[in-house]
Amino acid sequence: MSKKTANSNADKASAKKVSDKRAKSLKFYSIGAVLILIAIALLINIFFDSLLGDALTFDFSVSGQNSITKVTQDYLNTLPKDYKIRIVGLMDKPESLTDTPYEYIVPLLDDYAAKSDGRITVEYINPETYPSIINELDPSGAYDLSADNFVVSCNGKVQVVAPIDCFTYDSQYLEQGQYLPTANNVEYTFTNTIVQLTNGYASKAYIISGLNEDDSSTQLTNILKALGCDTETLEVSDNFEIPDDCDLLILNGPNSDISERMAVKIQDYLNAGGNFFSAVNFYSNSADKFTNLNTVLNMMNLNMDPYVICEKDSTYYLDDTGFNSLVDISADFQSLSDDFSSFSQFKSSYARPIRDYDTPYSYIKTTPIATTSDSATAVQVDAQGNMTQYENASQYNIGMYSTFDGMDNPPEVIAFGTTNFSSDSYISNYGYSDTNVQFLRSCLRMLLGSGVNANSVDVESKSLDNYKIDSTKATSGVSSAVLYVFMVIIPLALVIVATVVYKKRKNL
Repeated sequence: MSKKTANSNADKASAKKVSDKRAKSLKFYSIGAVLILIAIALLINIFFDSLLGDALTFDFSVSGQNSITKVTQDYLNTLPKDYKIRIVGLMDKPESLTDTPYEYIVPLLDDYAAKSDGRITVEYINPETYPSIINELDPSGAYDLSADNFVVSCNGKVQVVAPIDCFTYDSQYLEQGQYLPTANNVEYTFTNTIVQLTNGYASKAYIISGLNEDDSSTQLTNILKALGCDTETLEVSDNFEIPDDCDLLILNGPNSDISERMAVKIQDYLNAGGNFFSAVNFYSNSADKFTNLNTVLNMMNLNMDPYVICEKDSTYYLDDTGFNSLVDISADFQSLSDDFSSFSQFKSSYARPIRDYDTPYSYIKTTPIATTSDSATAVQVDAQGNMTQYENASQYNIGMYSTFDGMDNPPEVIAFGTTNFSSDSYISNYGYSDTNVQFLRSCLRMLLGSGVNANSVDVESKSLDNYKIDSTKATSGVSSAVLYVFMVIIPLALVIVATVVYKKRKNL
């Protein structure tokens, strides 16, 4: 072998060693770069999780369907940190959420758990798979727990929430036995269930039943519970009595008059300082039907007339008939409480006039609640439903407030000639955030007075129409920063590393 050939072979061997060294170096460089990127990603994840915590949960729906609101968050923050609120879904955790009630329930419950600072846990346990869970949650069997419902427990107390109770429904379809949701009340239902369990009921309301009511009072009951008020049905009977623990007596949408005995018992209840809420619709076939109820109202300087109000001022119209119209909340009633200061008008429908009694008692003070324009008339209707004449144009009241003046524990009465805000059908159609319903809530709160739980929470309904992605939310605040890191910075870093590696290998 010549010297030149030997040198050439030595050069090749040397070059190969350099190449192998570079390849190994590049290999270690690539592995190191990948490990560094993984470490950076982990550190970023730990940073955002530890420092931002709940902010890593994002809700891109227009109306925040998947997030608890500030009022709920504020209430949860008032609870002691050692409070343990357990929410158990008696089912396997739903995986397919679309077009089911769980589409709204499951993500929101996850948000409760994420933002409760450990106070709330959410589990899904199927009683068919684990039958012992029923006895664990309800040892006495008092709650008759069944699959597909949610159980909320705290401090040894239990409440059951059915998915169907988390929504309001179109009343027209309800009459046909169909459930067409109109509003999402998931947060309203669960938050106020938690309020009840953590604070207990501060007062008791009885709702009279058995007078051919137009509707059930399910939604009214929900509103009362949200005010920290327990409710019970008081059935009409020959032995009708008002329980001693009654803080508020309610007559909502009767189609039959109370009995003479009931009238006497209600009068006795009022004389003892009781509170009474009455809402009665107009019925064309029952013009003079509520004689005994009027006896009770007369005692409080009130009278309900057998007419139906027809508004003649077109600026108040809700339709061309004049029977559906706006009415004004009186300034005198607004002044009774700051709770009414935000209300100026009220939607009325086929309402009876409520007026001062002809021979008033001097010690009783009455206040108009809602009034028509000066151009309204009262239509007189006979037993066959025929309109026979119009009363002269005047201003009419569709609601009045009455109380004993100068008494330490006076009775309080609110009487309306309409259920256009208190019926299940109305509340189901318009939701808890409707102005009329909010006004109803304020009236009930007024009658309950000091018995209302100070920590009651008003959570607005959320429209089902707004359950869609809001692109503006996906690019704002913390979410924008997180998305920028994970969707821009890290992918860009990987591209750069890949490019460097590629070029180095190409040079080899």
